[in-house]
Amino acid sequence: MRKHTWLVVLALAVLAGCTPSGTTVQKATRGGNQTTVEQTAQVSPAEREAYQKEMRQHLDDLDKEMARWREKLDKAGAAAREEMNVQLKNLEKQRQVAAERLRELDRSSGPAWVEMKEGFRKAYEDLKEAAQKAREHFR
Repeated sequence: MRKHTWLVVLALAVLAGCTPSGTTVQKATRGGNQTTVEQTAQVSPAEREAYQKEMRQHLDDLDKEMARWREKLDKAGAAAREEMNVQLKNLEKQRQVAAERLRELDRSSGPAWVEMKEGFRKAYEDLKEAAQKAREHFR
């Protein structure tokens, strides 16, 4: 179990630094006394697919970990089971939100993909936080 926990921690650490590398294009427009700078990241289809594939794998790994936790629920005492169940339900809700954001990311392209990626990143950060809380209860 310790070995697997370290793998999950390592995977989450790698994920935290995972961003597609692309060219940033800046456009400046001037209107009156204001200057607006718009940045658009150009991400190749291969980079998008690789990122999305990696994120799906992280969600799949979490699903496997959650399945093991459900098995532990059956063996836990009543008080512990109740707290563990609350943690697991919260994690499942967060996982559903992240999965929906990933589906939206799959359906988007161009500049919208960059925006949708940010929405997924926020949902995934919430999911990682919920997973860490659950891990503390399932030790």
